[in-house]
Amino acid sequence: MQTPENKPDSGKPAFPLYYLAAGIPLLFLLLILFIFSPLAGLLVVLLLVVGAGLLYRKKPELFAFLKRKKAAAPSAPTPSAPLSNSIRDRQKKSYMSLVSINAANQQIILVNKTPFTVGRDAGCDHVLDYSQVSRIHITITYDESAQLCYVQDQSSNGTFLNGRRLLRGNRTALHQRDTLQISGVIFSVEYAHF
Repeated sequence: MQTPENKPDSGKPAFPLYYLAAGIPLLFLLLILFIFSPLAGLLVVLLLVVGAGLLYRKKPELFAFLKRKKAAAPSAPTPSAPLSNSIRDRQKKSYMSLVSINAANQQIILVNKTPFTVGRDAGCDHVLDYSQVSRIHITITYDESAQLCYVQDQSSNGTFLNGRRLLRGNRTALHQRDTLQISGVIFSVEYAHF
């Protein structure tokens, strides 16, 4: 009889060792098959891949040990592509989004309050942890009557709107599909009401 003390942890899927025990002889047989008939070896590999795909569809729990727990970054569209439904749903709760278009890991900054600060400081509404970003780099405010957001540069290294450097301290209107560059990262302006 198992007690809670000696019961194995079933919360984490472990790598089944019998997969490894079955895989080594299979790889040896495939190597021999490739030596004598490369075409037959390729056919067997193709059948194994298709079989594994079908098995994954029928019993995905067998492959649970392969899944890693990581937060998936939402994929951002290019400026000319229409917004996906998931991004549009999130935008309904915000004034606008800044969607990175040239960063290695794409980011979406949801501007959901006014004023909204972006910078390196932990107290900012959105933190950008780059060396060229100031503690409070920009402040974005929303004008209800114009239904526009305005950006105010507060940085020492500068912010660029459509390739032109913003004057520090001046408020500048942000329009749909404008590009805003902060420390080499270019963001596309996406309003929720478009």
